[in-house]
Amino acid sequence: MLEQIDSAIFANVVSRMEFIDLIFRKLVTYGAIQLYENKQIDRTNKNLNNMLKSIRDQNTSERSLGKSYKLDEAKLKKLKRELMLTAGEKSWPQFCSEFTDQILKNEWQILEEEMGLNFIEIMEGATNAYFKTPISWMDMVEIMGQHGMRATDAMIANLFIGSEIPLLITTDNDFIDCFSQQFENKNKAVYIL
Repeated sequence: MLEQIDSAIFANVVSRMEFIDLIFRKLVTYGAIQLYENKQIDRTNKNLNNMLKSIRDQNTSERSLGKSYKLDEAKLKKLKRELMLTAGEKSWPQFCSEFTDQILKNEWQILEEEMGLNFIEIMEGATNAYFKTPISWMDMVEIMGQHGMRATDAMIANLFIGSEIPLLITTDNDFIDCFSQQFENKNKAVYIL
């Protein structure tokens, strides 16, 4: 949608990293489902077989609700460990080569080159075309303390509050409380996916 109206897309180092990680976790989820459905694994390992079945079932359940399912960090590490226990040390790199490597590179290239994902880089106290007032680490710390946000989210909030960027698109509901009073007199909006 943003690409169709020729709107610039911005990310800071944190949101950029979280975004590619989200794509990676979705690809690993898809790969795990493919392993299970195509019977590409040794079914005698009940732990791995049950884990892959659970991933498939959770994905199916979330899709029926119109949601997207992605492995969290703990399940991703468990999948890696179970694959390596079942099929050897090279099984995880082989899995990644088949299900994530080139696809992840292609997705990232599309984001940066075709959709125009721009990287925001600004030093504390500096200003530029998008930041008319200097950005302060203390403001980020204040957001953390007042709203109970983790540092990564508080950094995103601080950048958005201090910027001329009019729209923040996120999947994180924590931003609703943080911004509810901030934008009463500003031309800004937060869209929660």
